[in-house]
Amino acid sequence: MVKFQLPKTLKILLEPFNPDNDELNKFITYIRFDGYIDHFYKIKKIFSDKYRENQYANVSKEISILRKLFSEFSGKQFIPGSNTYLVRVDDYPHWEYKNNLFEKFAGIFEDNGINILVGVVPNLSENHHSIKNKNFRCLSENDVKTLRKFSVIEPALHGFTHQTIRKKPYSEFIGLSVKQTSIKIEKGIEVLKQFNISPIAIISPFDTFDSRNFQAFSSFFKIVCGGYPSASSFGFWISPCVINKSIYVASYKPFSGKAEKILKYLLTKDDNSEIIPITFHWASEIENNFSCVRQIAKLIKGKTISWKNFSDFYC
Repeated sequence: MVKFQLPKTLKILLEPFNPDNDELNKFITYIRFDGYIDHFYKIKKIFSDKYRENQYANVSKEISILRKLFSEFSGKQFIPGSNTYLVRVDDYPHWEYKNNLFEKFAGIFEDNGINILVGVVPNLSENHHSIKNKNFRCLSENDVKTLRKFSVIEPALHGFTHQTIRKKPYSEFIGLSVKQTSIKIEKGIEVLKQFNISPIAIISPFDTFDSRNFQAFSSFFKIVCGGYPSASSFGFWISPCVINKSIYVASYKPFSGKAEKILKYLLTKDDNSEIIPITFHWASEIENNFSCVRQIAKLIKGKTISWKNFSDFYC
């Protein structure tokens, strides 16, 4: 079971107004909002590539509507400020590329003082798209040494094996019970614990999970991450929001995917005091020597927040 927490979510989305609890409670009786951006997303995305590729535009629109309503309700004026970015990186270690390339990638953020949430896989599948794969690579001391080289890295649990248990959509978790999901999480945490790594969030492999998986996730972590596939498997929720006892941070298109597209959108995105999650799959940026990643880092330098500070403040 998942429960959307409207008061806590509004505290995040209406932060520029600095509302007190009394204002928020009164405002809640004034609006109707269940956390969903679109109940019919699954259907609409089939018929519209543009709709699927511009998820965050719909999130931004909904945030603007909520803020306009609150401004009318409270009499407070909204004065836009800089957007704040949360940066997430998936797939470490990688099944194809060596750690020295990851070091080159992570060094870009170290040089710019940008914290990154890195999804760490404890027992990596060597063929993550195959249900029948039997070969796995356990996290090693060398893998951990690489992580420890960078002060900006904040660890997240990226599943247990990153191996799908179904053909479509690819997922390590969809269809598992709450108990089965919890067992996988516990195994993953135990491996990381052996290296004194305490994950502060969970990133589900393939960004796919269902409500039972989320129920398990939220019992372990203050932050649960989602992505553009999550809009189909879990629902197209506003982001960030609070569900159960966790902050749900979904990184939607075009802020999740190839850095070239992310950069293009960043250059045209207005500052509107929004908290915007950006997701990189670092191995996908090797082919252009991380050039777009470097440009993005320069653009958002000084406009980011660490994931731990974010969760401590809002949850």
